[in-house]
Amino acid sequence: MDMHKTYVYGGIFLAGTAIGAVIGAAAGLFLAPQSGRLSREQFKEWLKEKRHEGSDLLATLKEESARRKAQVAAVLKAGRQAYEQTGNVG
Repeated sequence: MDMHKTYVYGGIFLAGTAIGAVIGAAAGLFLAPQSGRLSREQFKEWLKEKRHEGSDLLATLKEESARRKAQVAAVLKAGRQAYEQTGNVG
C-alpha cells in the first residue's frame, strides 16, 4: 500500500474514532441517572476539552503535512538535478 493510501485510511479511522467517541459520550451523559442540567454541564465541559484536543491535533497534522511536503519537494528537486547532471541520457 502506498503512503498516500496509508494516510487517507489513517485519517478516516481517526475521524470514525472521534465520531464514535462523541456519540458514545453523548449517549452516556444523556442516559446517566442524574439531572439533565448536570449532564448538560458535563457534556459542555467535555466538548470544550475535545475541541481543544482537536485543535491541537489539527495543528500537529498541519505541521506534519508541511514538513512532509517540504521533504517531497527536496527529493523532487534532487532528482531533477541528478537527471539534468546525467545529460538527459535516455
